[in-house]
Amino acid sequence: MPNGDAISFSASGLPAGLGIDQATGHITGTPTTSGLNDSAMVTATDSHDASGSAAFRWTIYPAEAFTLDPLPATTPTLANTQITYTASAHNGAE
Repeated sequence: MPNGDAISFSASGLPAGLGIDQATGHITGTPTTSGLNDSAMVTATDSHDASGSAAFRWTIYPAEAFTLDPLPATTPTLANTQITYTASAHNGAE
């Protein structure tokens, strides 16, 4: 906004599940499909219809399945005795 004009943003070709905020240009959301997206384009337009665009590639990788590790073999425990177990997992979001 070098000359004070309001800028609006638009996008085309974004991966499914993503969208653009027209006021800020922030692209947000949760991609719903994986793969290469090589047709994304963002355009900024001012109040005098002057505009500029940028094309880019975006690769979405498939999410890894979240796996809870198996429970250890059970150990006999007396009633009214405190026990502790710490669950562990791998994959999924970090």
